[in-house]
Parts: sequence; structure tokens; C-alpha cells
Amino acid sequence: MSEPTQAPANAAYEVAKVRVDALNDRAREHWRSDSRNALALCEEAFTLAMSLDYRLGSARSRNIRSRCQLRLANPEAARNDASEALAQFEALGDEEGTEDALTTLGLIALNLGHFTEALGYFLASYRLCRGRGDRREAIALGNLGAVHDYLGDYATSLDFQLRSWSVSKGCGDVLGEKVSLNNVGYMHHRLGQFDEALTHYFRALTFEGVGDPNLHALLLDNIGLAYEKLGDYASALSYQQKSLTIREALNDRWGIGASLDGLGSVYTALGKTTEAQGWLERSLTLKEEVGDKKGQAETCVLLGTLFTREGQLERALHYLHRARETAEALASREDSAKAHRALAEAYKRAGRFREALGHYETYHELRDELLGEASNQKLRTLRVRFETEQAERERELYRLKNVELAGVVAELEASSRSLQEANEQKTVLMAQLEKQAREDPLTGLPNRRYFSERLAQELGRARRFGSSLSVALCDIDDFKGVNDTFSHALGDEVLRVVAKLLDENSRVVDTVSRYGGEEFVMLLPETSAPAAAVACEKVRRAVETFPWSALHPGLVVTLSVGVADDAMVADLEALIALADAKLYEAKRNGKNQVKV
Repeated sequence: MSEPTQAPANAAYEVAKVRVDALNDRAREHWRSDSRNALALCEEAFTLAMSLDYRLGSARSRNIRSRCQLRLANPEAARNDASEALAQFEALGDEEGTEDALTTLGLIALNLGHFTEALGYFLASYRLCRGRGDRREAIALGNLGAVHDYLGDYATSLDFQLRSWSVSKGCGDVLGEKVSLNNVGYMHHRLGQFDEALTHYFRALTFEGVGDPNLHALLLDNIGLAYEKLGDYASALSYQQKSLTIREALNDRWGIGASLDGLGSVYTALGKTTEAQGWLERSLTLKEEVGDKKGQAETCVLLGTLFTREGQLERALHYLHRARETAEALASREDSAKAHRALAEAYKRAGRFREALGHYETYHELRDELLGEASNQKLRTLRVRFETEQAERERELYRLKNVELAGVVAELEASSRSLQEANEQKTVLMAQLEKQAREDPLTGLPNRRYFSERLAQELGRARRFGSSLSVALCDIDDFKGVNDTFSHALGDEVLRVVAKLLDENSRVVDTVSRYGGEEFVMLLPETSAPAAAVACEKVRRAVETFPWSALHPGLVVTLSVGVADDAMVADLEALIALADAKLYEAKRNGKNQVKV
């Protein structure tokens, strides 16, 4: 009897491998738009790959499964899968898979707020493809830009996105060019350059038929957001509706939620409560179905803000406390800060000033933590970049050890000059970051962090020498109405003008800072409350008498001020709280006045 042939078994094995690859491809295609279904496809592919001992297939399954887990708010499971995938790709010598797994780990770290760790992964991925001038290099540059976006360093992020765009154009990757144009537009949006953002968004739209419909829907969504910022609500609604139509046709439920939020935000700005409520409640229901916890917190804040405007306090508090609880469960300080800020506004409008003050204080504490952490992260990322570049230069010198001596000397001299230039650039960047950490970018005034340091110094000095010290909290009256009636762009200009008036009408020894939102704070050393009231009255009159109609017909801006001078209080927060209480008194008594 002859030996049985192995051909059928081998053929079945190859068919099964093809199925694993097909399942992975389908999961990769849908992990953003339908994460739960994509996760199920990954599980099926992984189980089959393990039964076949198909290691490359199982590594790919783990990597895509990791991204699905991240989308579904399971970061630890995502990290475990991505780490296993990376180890498998490296063992197999699969460079493209290694790049992909490093990128996944970078996305996870970015989502968790571990920016230095994310930068390390993205740099490692970039090193594997740098200089190739292909699509993967463009993607790596875009990821490096994303880190700086999260750090609030929008200018550096824009630089990386522009480099990504250049690489995509250079290699003829039309899809990559379209993606990069969207990212460049988004960074202009983050910088407040909405017209420039629209220019790049519309340029990306000219690549008709390039990329999947999800990308097209994202572009339309971004265009709608830019028009909303410019106060062109009709255009904003049109583009958000187009984006929603595409996402509904694709059953992209995550994308649908984003479009619904956009529509709800525009209708809120238009004062159309019923329409806004309908879109936002539909969004919240959808996000609950897909398990988007972060999205739920964001939508609850939008709903709470809507009901606050309408004077429906109980409904507003229901959604805002839910947003706070969800954000705290996710350990998202940024979303927690937004919830506390909205809660403070809700309680303030209801006249419940004690609760409002508590949430304002928590909001500012969280903002201070975020600003301080972002500043420290920026410094650390600069160090990582510098050390990585320095290590690469050292490896390059080692590679040249067998080159003729004259060539080595020339290379060393060039490297030395390069290192010196890098050190000089690092010094400049460090100085810029220190300035950013202490300066409000919109008004140019010192920020809250700097003010707190100065207050601590002056309070200590006042206690030692028994001298007077006053603090004044200044709040622009009905500022939200300026944004709603005119535009956010005009609101920003009002903030800049008020900041200039405060600075010009205060003494050299005084410190004027932006405290947050439409609030400013003044520190007046060696000044009693009555004297501070006189100084603050001068500031109030300067704001009231400024020719605001020159900025826009019908525009009127006034200022309410609360003053406190008790240097013997327990701590800084207590002194600020005293001034804040006086500010609330000024608001209650009709606004546009100084209370001591």
C-alpha cells in the first residue's frame, strides 16, 4: 500500500491561513468604526492562527485586537496584546509588523496621557522607516505630530504634519496626502486659524474618490467645526449633516456620535433648545450602546451646558454630575475639569454660590495640574528627542571608524558643530517652554500658575513685615452673551483688549494675570482694601468707557470686581475665596461695580 499523500492537508492549511489573513484585514478595516465587531473578527482569526501555529497571523490578530480594546476603553488589555504582538513581530524579523506594533503602543500611551512614553514608541517606529520616503514614514511623522498636539505644542505638531504631507507628495501617495492635509488643517484649527484650516480641508476634498468614506465624513465634520468657530452656523449645520449622512450609511456608530455632538453644539449656539437636546440625547444613547465612556462624558457636558442656559438646573446637574463621575472613573483629568467648570457655571446661575465656588476651585486645581504636567512633559520630550538624536550621531561616528583619518576628523568637526547647534536650540526651546508655562497664550498676560507663585511670595512678605496686601478678582459681565451674540473670535478680541486695559491701568508693582475663562486677577502689594478699591475703580471705568462699538456695533463690555485684603488668612486659596465672594456680591448687586 502506498503512503497517503500530504497534498490535501497542505492545501487545507493554506486555505486556513488565507482565512486568517482575510479576517485580520476585515478587522483592521473596521476597528475604528465598529470596534466590537472588529474585536470578534480578531478573536476568530487569533484562535484559528493558534491552531495552525501561524505565528505571523496571530501577531497581526493581537495587534489589531489591541486597537479594538483601546477603542473600547480597555487600555490594560490593549497594552498586553500590543506588547505580545511586538515581541512576536521582532522574533519573526517582520520589520513592518514591528513598526505597526510600536505605533499601537504609542497610541495606547497617548490615550493614557503618558506622552513621553508615546514619543519613545513613535520615535522607535520612525527610526525603522526614516529616510525611506514612503507612506509609512509619512504616518510616523504624523504620529510624532499627534504627541505634540496632545502637549498643546501646536506649532511643533503643525511642523510634523507638514513634513508628513511633503513625504506623501514626494512618494505619490495620494491617500496619504489627503490624510496629511486634513491633519494640517486640524492643527491650524487648534491654533485658532480657522480660515487657514478650511483652506486645507477643502484642498483635501479635491482628492475626490480617494480614501474610504470614513475619511471623507471626517473632513466634512472638521469643516463644520471650523464654520461653527467662525460663527457661520448655516454652513456648520450643512457640513455636519452631510458628515452624519455618510456615517449613517456606513453604520459608523462612533463617527455618528461625533456628528450628532457637532449638530447639538451648533443648535445650542443658535439657541434652538429642542433641536439641540434631540441631537445630543441621541448621541448619548448611541455612545452608551458602543461603550464609548469618554464620549459619554463629553456629551453629558454638552447637555448640562444646554440645560444650564435654559435655566433647567436639575436636568443640568443630572448630566453634569454624570459627566464628572464618568470622567473620574476613566481617570481623565481633562474631562473632569470640563465637568467641574460646567457645574460651577450651573450652580452660579442658580445663585448657589457655595457649590459654585467649590466646583470652580476643583476646576482650577485640575487645570493647574494639567498645565504643570504638560509643561513637564514638554521638557521631558525635548530631552528624549535630544538624547535620541545624540545617540544616533554617536552610532554614526562609530560606523565611520574605518574611514580615513581626514574624513573622520571632518565628520567629527561637523558633528561637533551640529551638537553645539542642537544645544543652542535646546536652550532656546527650554526658554520658550518656560515662557509658555507662565504666560497665557491668548492675552499675553501671566497665567494662573505664575500668579499663584507671586501671591505666595507677597503673602509671605506681608506676614513677615505686617504690611497690607490686596487681591482683586475681575470678571467680564455677561461674557457668554458676547460669544453667543457676536462670535467666539470677537470674544477672544474682547479678552485681549480687557487684558491690555488692566495692564495699562495698573501700577508697575502690581501683577495682573489671566485667571481662567473671562476672569482676571490683580495682586496689589502694600495696598489696603480701600486703596485697592480706588485702583480697581480706575480699571473698571477704563473698561466701561472703552469704545467697544469700534470693534462691533452694539457691543458693550463691563467689569465686576471683588477685592480682599486679609493677609492673615490660612492660605492662598482662602484669600482668593474672599475676593471671589466679593465678586459674587458685585454680580448679585447689578454688576459693573467694585465690592470690598
